[in-house]
Amino acid sequence: MTNLTAEGRDTIYKVGSALFQRLVLVDCRKEAVVALRADGEDAVADGFQTLGKRASTQLLSDPAAKIEMQKLFQYLDRPKWGDLFKEGAAK
Repeated sequence: MTNLTAEGRDTIYKVGSALFQRLVLVDCRKEAVVALRADGEDAVADGFQTLGKRASTQLLSDPAAKIEMQKLFQYLDRPKWGDLFKEGAAK
């Protein structure tokens, strides 16, 4: 339904990753830490899953689209996520 270049898709992944990270690591950090302390790392995985289900029910019915969406995660800043998990594990 669209003719995106590989570069265009890469830009979308980068922008999406930045938005997602800002929402969890900055805007909702306190809530993320509370969830991590209560439920461990599963809290983040469950959050990803719920967000994905709600935001992409129809989009991800296409296997090719699902594969493309998973590429978003290659641009996440893993050390920052590690810091969040460490903060959430501290009691």
